[in-house]
Amino acid sequence: MPPLLLAFAPADRFAADTIRNALASAGLACDIAPQDGNARSAIVAAVAVARALLILHSRATTGDAGVLRVAEAAAGRRLPMLVVRVDDTKPGSGLRTFLRGMPSIDATAGKLPERLAGIVVRAKEAAGIALGDADAIDDGDGGIDLWSVDRRRISHAWISIGIVVLVAVAVLAWRGYDRAAAQSAYDRGVARLADGDLDAAAVNLDEAVRRRPGWAAAWRQRGFASRESAAQITNFTHAITLDAHDADSLAARGRAYLASGDAPHARADLSAALAAVPGNAEWYGERGLVAMLANDDAAAQADFRECMRIEPRCAQAFAARIAAVEATQQRTPHDWFAAAQ
Repeated sequence: MPPLLLAFAPADRFAADTIRNALASAGLACDIAPQDGNARSAIVAAVAVARALLILHSRATTGDAGVLRVAEAAAGRRLPMLVVRVDDTKPGSGLRTFLRGMPSIDATAGKLPERLAGIVVRAKEAAGIALGDADAIDDGDGGIDLWSVDRRRISHAWISIGIVVLVAVAVLAWRGYDRAAAQSAYDRGVARLADGDLDAAAVNLDEAVRRRPGWAAAWRQRGFASRESAAQITNFTHAITLDAHDADSLAARGRAYLASGDAPHARADLSAALAAVPGNAEWYGERGLVAMLANDDAAAQADFRECMRIEPRCAQAFAARIAAVEATQQRTPHDWFAAAQ
C-alpha cells in the first residue's frame, strides 16, 4: 500500500513523531516529506507515490517553505490532504491557498494525545481505506475552522482620494490592484483544482491569464484544469513558450500527448523534462509507459529500472498503469522492474 506523507516544520518534530507512531501502530506506513523548500524534484517524487498528505500545522509552519512546497505539489496532483492543528495560528496566505476546504482536526491546547485515534481514522478516510466498526470514534469535536480569517479590504474612499490627488499614483495603484487580482484569481483556481472542480478552476485561471497573459505558471495550471487533451496541450505549450525551462509543463504536456495517442511527442516532452530535472522518478515511469505503447520494450525497461533506482516504491506506484497498457496491447504480463530489485 502506498504510504501516507507527513509534512511539518522542523520545530514540530516531537508532535510529528507522536502522530507517526500512532499511524504505525494502526498499520499505516507514513513517510516524512522533504523539508527543504528548494528540493523540488524530491518533493514531487514523494508526493507522486503518496496516498494522502497529512500536514501538521502550527506557528512554525506559517513561514516554512518546505511545507508550502509540499502542499503546492499535493494540490497540483489533487492528493487528498488532512490538516492537524497544534496551536491557534491561522495559515499564512500562501499555505491557505492550498489547504482551503481540506478537513482539519483541532489538536490545540495539548489535545494531541486524545486526538490521535481521530487522526488515524481521518487519515484512513483520506487514503481511501475502508473503516471498521472500531473506527467510529471522536475525531475532535469543536475543531477550529481553518478559514475563519477576516479579509482586509481596500477602502473605496482611499482609492477615490488617491485618484483625485495624483493621477500617476492612481495608475500605479491600478496596476498593483490588477496584479493582486490576477494573483487572487490564480490562488482560487489552484484551490478549486485541489477540490477537483475543474470547471470552477478554469473560470478563475482564465481570469488570471487574462490579467497577466505572460504568466507561465497560470497557463500551466490552466492546462491542468482542461478536460480535453487538445486544450491541455495548447495551454501547456503556451506555458512552455513563456518559460522554456518549465519542466513541469513539459512533463504535463507529455502526459497530454500520451493521452491523445501521440507517443513520439510524449516521449520528446518527457525526455526534455528529465533533462531539466533528471532525478524525477515519476517522469521516468511515465516515459516507460510511452515506450511500452511504442513497443520499444528495451527503452521501457530501462526507464522503469531507473524509476525504481530513484524511488523503490515505483513498481507499486505504476503497477496498475502498466497492467492497463499490457491489457490494451494484449501482452503477457512482464516484470519490468526485475533487474532493479
